[in-house]
Amino acid sequence: MTIVDKKALRPDLIIAGILLLVFAGFLAASFMYPADAVLLPRLVSIVGILGTAWTVVRSLIKMRTAPEVAEESTAVEDELVALKHQAEEADPDNPEEAFATASRKDWLTALGFAAGFLIVMWLAGIFVATAVFSFAYLSWVGRKKWYFALIYAVVLTGALYTLTRIVTLILTPVGVLLPGG
Repeated sequence: MTIVDKKALRPDLIIAGILLLVFAGFLAASFMYPADAVLLPRLVSIVGILGTAWTVVRSLIKMRTAPEVAEESTAVEDELVALKHQAEEADPDNPEEAFATASRKDWLTALGFAAGFLIVMWLAGIFVATAVFSFAYLSWVGRKKWYFALIYAVVLTGALYTLTRIVTLILTPVGVLLPGG
């Protein structure tokens, strides 16, 4: 049986709730786009709404069904928690552990990059935002060499352009400053 701390679920619930509102706002904004440019924004918005709604529901279910964690625990519970932490530390690729142990600075950095991406996409279009933020994220957060980040950004942006504009002919959001996107 896994002991769930209800307080540990609150950040997930808050962030998922905020993202649910953001995706709902993007879905509402997509109704102002021309008919031939709504597919990609609506798909992304709907997938985002479904994913964050699932996270909200899952967190609420865990919060309702989880027993209260007592302030004072027994020695057996302390040992179980220690064993659980050792098992989680053994798997550095465990996403739940990464999210649960991320510092406030890590969360703010990730959310800042996401917000910045959306702002640059609104101003300059999806292709400029993809190139700028994939390069910036890999350089500063990922600590990759500048030439690796540049090659990655160019390949990613080129693949996105090819898939949306040439292969599938999906119109993508253009920026208010750079209408070419």
